[in-house]
Amino acid sequence: MRDVIQYESKFRREIKMPTPLLELRNIGKIYVSEGNVAVGIRGVNLSFDRGEFVAVTGKSGSGKSTLLNVLSGMDTYEEGEL
Repeated sequence: MRDVIQYESKFRREIKMPTPLLELRNIGKIYVSEGNVAVGIRGVNLSFDRGEFVAVTGKSGSGKSTLLNVLSGMDTYEEGEL
């Protein structure tokens, strides 16, 4: 995965793309309740540029709300970098 991130960074420099407004690298969120562990999201890699319009879609239980809660700062994450 590191190769992909390095390639994207190199690609952005070569065509003079702006630095992403927000970037997620291998974000993971885990829920623990009464000894049970549930994975909310795992290995999410995204970047958002200024002025970009983004839609989050997916099946029920796929982690859409978890992702938005992590992005907004309403929830924490256990893995990765934001």
